[in-house]
Amino acid sequence: MLFRRAQGEDLCQGRSLEGVAAASVYAVCRCNGLGRTLEEISQLATDSRSDLGCAYSAMNTELELPTMIPWPQNFLPQVAATLEIPDEIRHRALELTESRR
Repeated sequence: MLFRRAQGEDLCQGRSLEGVAAASVYAVCRCNGLGRTLEEISQLATDSRSDLGCAYSAMNTELELPTMIPWPQNFLPQVAATLEIPDEIRHRALELTESRR
């Protein structure tokens, strides 16, 4: 749906369709407060991170997306898994992030 809106507003002109599609995925994550970074999305796309960032920025500006600020607890599971943090520390970190809301 968001990709089609971008097409309708001619935001795909001069950009690769895959780049706009990947930027759309990132935009949907941002609009729903999901903890995904542009870096993560760009690793799965053929376009560069900067191309996706430009496409996202154009979409955000032109379509006036209702983006949300991602909460730290949305990033916590993937950071804990990457760093192999023990469960008790991960649970305590989650408690601390939730108490800051």
